[in-house]
Amino acid sequence: MAMCNIPSTNTDPSYRYKMPKIITRKESSGNGKQTCIVNMGDVARAIKRPPQYTTKWFEIEFGLKSNYTNKKGEGERSLVKGHQDAPVFQSSLDKFLDKYVLCPACHLPEINLIVKKKSISAKCMACGWTGALDNGHKLGNYIIKNPPDESGLNLHDSAAEGVDG
Repeated sequence: MAMCNIPSTNTDPSYRYKMPKIITRKESSGNGKQTCIVNMGDVARAIKRPPQYTTKWFEIEFGLKSNYTNKKGEGERSLVKGHQDAPVFQSSLDKFLDKYVLCPACHLPEINLIVKKKSISAKCMACGWTGALDNGHKLGNYIIKNPPDESGLNLHDSAAEGVDG
C-alpha cells in the first residue's frame, strides 16, 4: 500500500507521520455514478479520526451526497456521488487535516479532539497547545452532534450505553 505524509503536501521523505494514499474506484454510470473510497477506514485510523468525519467532509466540500458503511461482506468503504479522481480527494483531505488534525502551533498530527458544550477544542500532545478548532465550519456542527469516543477512532454511541433505572 502506497503511503504519504500527513499532510501529503509535506515532502520530507523521512517524516514519521504517514497515512495510506486514498484509493478510489469509480462505480456505476449515468445518474447513479459514484466514487468508492476503498481504504477510508485505514486512512481514518492513520489520522486518528472516525471515518464518518472524513466522509462527511467530502460531502460538504464537494456538495455531493456521501455515506460510510462497514457491512459484513462489503467491508469498510466510503461512497461519494459522482466521479472524482483520487488526487482530488487527497487535496481535499489535506484541508480537513489542516482544520481538524494538525496542531495550529507545531503543525504535527498530535491533537486530541475535545467536544464539550457545543464547541470543539483540542490539546496537542507534542507541544502542549490548547485551543479551539473551527467551530463555524459545517463539519464542526456534525462533530458536535456526533462526538468521537474515547479512542477517537469511532463515533460515541450513546444508544449502546443503556440507561440505568
